[in-house]
Parts: sequence; structure tokens; C-alpha cells
Amino acid sequence: MLIFYKKYNTIIHNVIKEVELMKDDSQIKFFRQFINMLRDENIKKIGIITDKDGTILLDDSLKRTLKEFRKKKIGAKIYLIANSGRTIQDMINCLEEQNIPLNYFDYIVGDNGGMCLDVKENKLLYKHILEKAIVSKVIQEFLKRGGTLEDIRLADGKSIYAYPSYAVKEYYSSSKDIVYNEDITNLEGIDITKLTITGTHNLIDQLNTFVREKVKGYKTHIGKTSFPEKSRNNYRMDFTGMHTKGQAAKLLKKRLGIDTCIYLGNDLNDVPMFSVALDDNDFIVIANNYEHSDIPETIIKYLKAECEVKGINWEDVKILLLEEQNVNSFLIRINRIINVFNQRKKQDIIKKYKIEIGQKSDTRPRKNQNKRRRNERNR
Repeated sequence: MLIFYKKYNTIIHNVIKEVELMKDDSQIKFFRQFINMLRDENIKKIGIITDKDGTILLDDSLKRTLKEFRKKKIGAKIYLIANSGRTIQDMINCLEEQNIPLNYFDYIVGDNGGMCLDVKENKLLYKHILEKAIVSKVIQEFLKRGGTLEDIRLADGKSIYAYPSYAVKEYYSSSKDIVYNEDITNLEGIDITKLTITGTHNLIDQLNTFVREKVKGYKTHIGKTSFPEKSRNNYRMDFTGMHTKGQAAKLLKKRLGIDTCIYLGNDLNDVPMFSVALDDNDFIVIANNYEHSDIPETIIKYLKAECEVKGINWEDVKILLLEEQNVNSFLIRINRIINVFNQRKKQDIIKKYKIEIGQKSDTRPRKNQNKRRRNERNR
């Protein structure tokens, strides 16, 4: 047992040493915070809630890491939840293309919190459908302000509905479940979970102001996009109900009884998710990709402003900024640390079990011996 604990401390020390070799104070601080959290015996369930685009890379290294997370563990149970602005069907297609089993995830949230799939049960946990009259109002305002039909997209959780321009078809050339419609403003027959509008920063800002002032009970999520062509340097506005990635994360955390979460994202639509992390003193990982390198700085500004309002000391926030290509290796390191702590808990359980069994086995011979002595006296 002493050998095991020596090995356990050595592995933890080596992980910290690896991080220290990077000479990155933020990583050292983050991993120390994570290890200190795991030392809490009350931590039984850990959630890893992650965006897809610009955050994780669906490749063989991630596949191996997810497989490790899925192994049955003694100790902290891991829940893996995908939380994306994509449709659920699009997320499923992405996983299938990389031969990543769907059941590596417990839940898949799509359309910025618009709907949620319980993977194990293979059924929707919920699906929020937008009012067509409200969606039509936003579309008409967009067109009135100079927007074009090719910059309008609709989603119903399974398919994406788009205008069939040359640029749009090129953008979706390798995608499945795209429905092209020249009359994209005709909403009949579509259970809309999300409306996405694309345009210049100025146009999107104007439309966002219109929604905030004139449309009650609905949320917008702003971010950069390469749709329909990267050269246009467009922004996008996702128009949804009051649901957000943050509300979806909060719901699942409560439903599953998760004690602590690591939230991974890279865009402004992930801010509601990070806001939940601030409220619960959980962990935040912001991925930075070179395509939109100014976004992480904007996210941090939002979070710092929120900390001031909520009275949270920014120095206490468990936050880490990573390059997108380093997120997969980050998850590998997190899994290693969790495994070490789970092995320690396993050894503690075995030790306790052996003591209990040993106590029982010690009493039996004495009882038998006393019985034999009484029988001998009776003779």
C-alpha cells in the first residue's frame, strides 16, 4: 500500500512537472486548482461540457481520450456532454465521419441549447421550437436593412435550410442534411429551433439591437463566421428562444447531480456556459484559434465585467486559455489526473474491505476454539 501511495504521489508530481516545463503560469495554476478539487472526497461526479468548432479536434487522439473517459471507474464518474451551435444531426455526422462512437458522449446539445439528445436512451430530452411569426419578423427586418437571402439559414435540429446560391452550395459541398430552398422566407412545415443571420459587423449589430428592443422573450448569440465565404469577414447572429448553452449546461448538471464541471468553448455563444461556471466556481477553458484570434480577449472582457457585478474576485476564477491544437492534449492530461485519483480511491476501498474481512476472519477461529473448549469440558 505504501508503494502505491508513493507511485500515486510520483505521478501527480510528474504531471505538475510537465506543466511547469511549459513555463505557463496559468496552466500551473489551473492544474493545481483541479488537483486540489479532486482531493475533496465529496467530488463524485465530474462533467466535461464542450463546444465542437474551434474547440476540440475530432481526430484519433480525441477518440482514444474519449474511450479512456468511458472506461468504468471506481471513484469520480465522468460525464461527457457536447454543447454546440450546430444541429444535433450535424454533430452526429461529424462523429461518424471520424469513426467516433456516439455513445462516447452522454448527451448532445444542439442549436445553442435549443434541443438536447439523451444518447443512452436515444431520445430527445427537450426541443424548443420558435414561433414562426417572430422568426419572420426578424427576417423581414434583416432584408429591410439590406440583408440578402443567401445570408439566411434555418435549423430544425436535423436539417439546415439554406438559399441555393453558388457560395452557399460551395460552403456546404461536403455537408449532409442540407435542404436548399429558393423561398427561404417561407417557414411553413419547419419546426424552427434556430435562425442564423450573416452579414457585416455593422448590420449584425443593428439587427441585434432591434431584437433586444423590439422582440421580447428571445435571445441572440453573436460571433464571427466564415459563411458563406471566409473573405467576406462576416459576423453571424444566432436567434433562439430564451434557451442558451448555459441553460442547457445548468439543466444537465442538476439532472445528473454533477459536482463540478470543466466547460470548453471558443466563441461568444459560449459566454452563457462560462457564466454558469462563474456561478458554480467551476473550470473554464477558452480555446483560441488563429481564424478569430480576437474572440478570447472579448470573452474575457465579458467575464471580468460579470465578475464585478457578481462580486467575484477574478484571481479566484478557474480559467485557462489554450490554443485550439492543444485542447486534445489538455483532455488527455485531465484524464490521467482523474485516473490517478480514482486509483487511489480504489486502493482505499480495497484496504477498507481487507480490514473488514480481516476482522471477520479473526473472530471466527476464536468462536470455533471456544466452542471446542466447551465441548471438551462437557465431556
